[in-house]
This record gives sequence, C-alpha cells and structure tokens, in this order.
Amino acid sequence: PGAGPAPVREIVRVEVRDPHALSLVAEETGEMKTMDGLEGEIIRYALQFYRGRMSEVSRRLGIGRSTLYRKLKELGLDDEKAEDAA
Repeated sequence: PGAGPAPVREIVRVEVRDPHALSLVAEETGEMKTMDGLEGEIIRYALQFYRGRMSEVSRRLGIGRSTLYRKLKELGLDDEKAEDAA
C-alpha cells in the first residue's frame, strides 16, 4: 500500500543580530573568520567595554596582563590602543 510522498523538509535560516555578539562569518566573503581575526575583535571589544583598563581586560579575558600586551603587539593593536588613550 502506498505511503504517499515523503514529507518535504524546509530549512529556514533565522538570523538574530545582537549588536553585542561577534559574528563568526565575515560579511564580505561569507567565509569563517580566522582565529587571529576573532581574537583581535574580542580584545578590541573588551578594551572598549572595560574602557582600556588593562587589568580588568586581562582578568575578564582570562589571560595575564603580559599576555594581553603581547597579543596587542602581535595583532597590531598596540598602536591603536595608544591612539585611543590619547
């Protein structure tokens, strides 16, 4: 006996745009962002959120201050941070 046609599954993409959430996908390319790129965004966000208070930023990110300063330099954010503080 016939069971009829198989049910059609529809995939619905839902986008919730939280202005405080970081996107894992680059809007320009549609590709996943790199770890360095995401790390840079997270550090930039934390610097703004905690108003440049390096001890607070490092504590909230779970890294030491020396590690934070090293990452700022590696990511080219040390000059940007200095400009923001001026």
